[in-house]
Amino acid sequence: MPSHLARLGVFPIINCGSMRSFYGNTVALPEVVEAMAEAAQTHVIMEELKEAVSLRLAELTGFEAGLVTCGSAAALFLAAVACTAGNDPEKMLGLPKTFGTKNAVLVPAAHRFIYDHAFRLAGLRIVEVHSLADAAGVLKTDSVAMICYLGMREKAGAMPFNELARLGRANGTPVVVDVASEFLHRPNKWQHHGADIVIYSCGKFMRGPQASGLLLGRQDLIEAAWRNSAPQQAAGRCMKVGKDQMLGAVIAVEQWFAEDRFNLELDRCFDYLGTIEKELKEEPLLKTAFHQTTEWSVPRLRVSWDDMPASPHANLLRASLLKGYPRVLICDFGMTSSSFLIDAFSLRRDDCHIVAKKIVEFFRSGAHNDRPGDQLLMLNDLAGTWAVAIDFSAGREMHKFIIENSANGLDAVHSGLLFDAPMVVKGMLDRLEFTSKVPFEGVHLYYRFTGRPVSHGLEGDVVMGAASATNSGPVAAAQFGTAHWRAKRVDLSG
Repeated sequence: MPSHLARLGVFPIINCGSMRSFYGNTVALPEVVEAMAEAAQTHVIMEELKEAVSLRLAELTGFEAGLVTCGSAAALFLAAVACTAGNDPEKMLGLPKTFGTKNAVLVPAAHRFIYDHAFRLAGLRIVEVHSLADAAGVLKTDSVAMICYLGMREKAGAMPFNELARLGRANGTPVVVDVASEFLHRPNKWQHHGADIVIYSCGKFMRGPQASGLLLGRQDLIEAAWRNSAPQQAAGRCMKVGKDQMLGAVIAVEQWFAEDRFNLELDRCFDYLGTIEKELKEEPLLKTAFHQTTEWSVPRLRVSWDDMPASPHANLLRASLLKGYPRVLICDFGMTSSSFLIDAFSLRRDDCHIVAKKIVEFFRSGAHNDRPGDQLLMLNDLAGTWAVAIDFSAGREMHKFIIENSANGLDAVHSGLLFDAPMVVKGMLDRLEFTSKVPFEGVHLYYRFTGRPVSHGLEGDVVMGAASATNSGPVAAAQFGTAHWRAKRVDLSG
């Protein structure tokens, strides 16, 4: 165990979940660590380093220029300000105010995602379109600064990328493609089909510095992004990238192409998953199947079991595997009540046996007979309108619960500042749970209120988060932390 982490009381995990920022992304290559250590012990003129990094990234990837950012979400922001403010000092320093100039980003409706909040930080309005005809109309009549396309949703909706890019070129509007969690290929299909900027994470598949992203594309736009980023005194000053991260990212890209890492990593994942699958077959309750969504995605192993009243819930397995040492993490992405996915990309060979052994031990231990949530009973005496005071860290806000008895149990609505959403109510006499899933922009907000009856009404804590509809596991749904709440029934008779 690393001594400095142990001194802080932080215990590492064996990550067979995913390369999410929640789990520290990936493990950097030795060559990357060495390069970062070298840069950390030197002084350089950052402008010179930026120029050298841009040239080298261009040579490696085939784009005109490149910029290392502090993650791919920051790359989205810098792409936006490059397109709307460029290097005009008044526009740059006036952000997020856009002075009525180009202040919109066009996004296919099926491509809205949790990170497009970066556009609003840059002062841009998000304009959803549902067809190429819609897009053409918006480009003619609205002040569109850029078009954003989410690469992983390429097959969602009826908007082929090359056609959307053609509209952008005809209108002189830059097209930005976010493929942060995909493999970097050369030649690059997005560039070939007309993308002006393409965004990748360098802290995932390429095993670069954890908080590093790549902004690749047109020379003028990449230069404008640099002018808006640190060390310049502009809107991106708070997204500083150190010299060690810049050099480490370049070395990661060099290694990615020098070793044909794409195929090497795929072969390694299949090898490790095969090892785990072989050992899991020792437990007759478990079923396994390989799972790969596209030819470009990392293969995963789906582990499942019969969903019966006495069988364990996957969340219980997840919590159990994180106990003791070594700790094993399975991700909530793709999890159901009776299955989960093993992602082998972040594993070492010696981890495979540990992962399989701990899973098998859990199912043989018999410590999983209590499925969480199965004993919750509906309460019919909660009907009414409740004023709900939530004490957030920035102050108190008032929400509302509207609960009615119905033939099916309870119909409930959670009403916030900007929404009204269906709410699920469960509980026993001393434990209540209210959960809601609220559509908001391109994602969903998640609230889970837990509490109990008290003299003045109801009281407890709420756990909050946000995620896409497909990645709504317990980690993302709790990422915004907790707040205390109190509820009082409102008398509407008068």
